[in-house]
Amino acid sequence: MTSLYTYLISSLPTLEFGGKLFFTRKEFLEKNHQLLSEDDRGLLEEIFKGEIYDYKGWQEDLLAYKEFEVGLRNELVKIRSVRKKIEVNKFFRGENLFDNSFYHIAMSAHHASNPLEAELILDRARWDFLEGLKLGHYFDLSCLLIYCLELMILERWDKINSGNAAELLEGALKHSDEQN
Repeated sequence: MTSLYTYLISSLPTLEFGGKLFFTRKEFLEKNHQLLSEDDRGLLEEIFKGEIYDYKGWQEDLLAYKEFEVGLRNELVKIRSVRKKIEVNKFFRGENLFDNSFYHIAMSAHHASNPLEAELILDRARWDFLEGLKLGHYFDLSCLLIYCLELMILERWDKINSGNAAELLEGALKHSDEQN
């Protein structure tokens, strides 16, 4: 399977934060359908759904991303609960991990001059974390999963940049508040 992923991964365009979206996640799966095993295709489809809290099949080395995302979102919940004067504990997901990096990222986003800038700060932090996870993973399934998670971030920003940004962001924030 490794040689197959070597071919697949080496044929993919390089993704850059804020860069061009070469294809959507749906197009990615359609284009590479034949090159992925059924199990791996199912794993990618689950990740593409975006429900990181409920998904149980994370690769061992990508659990760090799930913990990062959960920790960051929990820190955002803390900040928002103070502003809204509501009880915070019922909105936590997973363990309430404390990490100074979560706090600093969440506070930077909270102090942003507008909601779009705040989302940019959060997605930049996600991207940087994923880039750190790439180390040591060049042509394996983990590398492909990280690629797909970055693809999701680019797809989100492509929608924001090509549509009515205010309307899309409002919808995303509403969805985020419902999730938290």
